[in-house]
Amino acid sequence: PVAVGPGTDGQVLTSTGAGSPPAFEDAAGGGISEMDHWSWTSAFSGNAAPLSSNLARNSQAGSLTKVGTGMTVSSGVWTFPSTGYWEIAVRAKTNASSNNHYTRIYTEHSSDGGSNWVESSLSYGGTGGNDGGNSFFEGIHAYHIHKISNVSNDKVRLMFYVSNSGANWTATAAADGGASGIFFKKLADV
Repeated sequence: PVAVGPGTDGQVLTSTGAGSPPAFEDAAGGGISEMDHWSWTSAFSGNAAPLSSNLARNSQAGSLTKVGTGMTVSSGVWTFPSTGYWEIAVRAKTNASSNNHYTRIYTEHSSDGGSNWVESSLSYGGTGGNDGGNSFFEGIHAYHIHKISNVSNDKVRLMFYVSNSGANWTATAAADGGASGIFFKKLADV
């Protein structure tokens, strides 16, 4: 038998492998290690393929900024801080001057550093109720879980398309009640 020295508050006795004595170690974390929330800082019209400008980490009072290292973005291409299974959710509030259009938002995933892209989530929305004036509104949500095996190669980008750009379509900015944004959350290790 081998005497094991005392651990510190919160540590657990852990096996260190066959043939070696156990040791006190920090307990494995069970919480969220990475989460990030970004938004576009000004409204835009027409297509954005990819959405690549006016992006900023959410800064609204009382809202999440980030947990962990956080995401980085360059020219609309998102880089992950660590491998794992990542949940990506996009929410967009749009308005238009007419009800004769639809909007399509989706994410694309590249596993070769951005040379080739495949569609990974997709959502359509059509104009909804009239506000009594000349605006028709819609809310669109796209959701997908991405497997990120290599942070240098696995990338994501966000795409917006509108069927009728003559409808004066606009994706509203995050300042408009936090109605638009892109959310990243690491669910588990690979």
